[in-house]
Amino acid sequence: MKNKYIIYFKESKDLALSLCQKSNVPGYELEVLSYSFGEFSVKLPDVPLKGDVYFVIQDDGQPAELLVRVMMTLDALENTSPARVNLIIPYLPFSRQDKKKADNRAVASRVLANLFNTGFVSNIFTFDLHNPVITEYFKTPVYNLTMLDSFINYFKTLDLENVIIVAPDHGRFNAAKYVANAFKDANFVLINKERTSTHSVEITGIEGETEGKTALIIEDIIDTGNTLVSAVGALKEKGVKEVYVAATHGVLSQNALRKIKALGLKKIIITNTIPPHETDTILEILPIEDYLVPIIKD
Repeated sequence: MKNKYIIYFKESKDLALSLCQKSNVPGYELEVLSYSFGEFSVKLPDVPLKGDVYFVIQDDGQPAELLVRVMMTLDALENTSPARVNLIIPYLPFSRQDKKKADNRAVASRVLANLFNTGFVSNIFTFDLHNPVITEYFKTPVYNLTMLDSFINYFKTLDLENVIIVAPDHGRFNAAKYVANAFKDANFVLINKERTSTHSVEITGIEGETEGKTALIIEDIIDTGNTLVSAVGALKEKGVKEVYVAATHGVLSQNALRKIKALGLKKIIITNTIPPHETDTILEILPIEDYLVPIIKD
């Protein structure tokens, strides 16, 4: 049997150690050495990483520095000649920047792919990409795992009635449809919107029956919360009684949780793809480990 190792930076420690414990694979924290003028280097653990390496990478809001550290680590790993290097990147940095913009901005997800295409990488495992088409930029196999089944299982424990499954935009149509198909009597609702700026949208219409219903909104990410505020407000204007929100990636920037709590939601369900930095009774954090442990054990 091949030796296996889990390596990680300090911001990924909780997830990495959980994976170590559940997969019975040893883990090692990478050392970041700081120098003058903002420079740094990465030191591998003093063990021979000759088998399969699983590199757990979580973004804590500093993606540019994180990616430099990752590339340094890959360079160091190449010198040790492991059998395979597998990247576990639950929330892929820059993945929302998936297409060309009118003002000549770079396609950041393609830039990211090009970095990994030149690195010493065997597989990349991530969760619920904003637009899965970006996997075409990568030469390395990218496995886009999903938390939808976990959301379904959670919602079924609540024994809710008069449920509607809501796609907050056309991009989440397929995901919301998947969830709706798991509920025998749930109707499907689609919100139409137009983006007016980077962090704001205008709701242009709602398709489907909403009066007196309990809405389950299926999102991929909650960032500033502004889009969600608009969606929930529009649903309540259409007679929705209660609202639950499920989102794989809980970025929750710019006081998002405070804004969302003011809407009177019943529950916000997120996961630990991003290290949780908010604690509140309204939050339910579902673990991603159950999807990753079988991959590591395989």
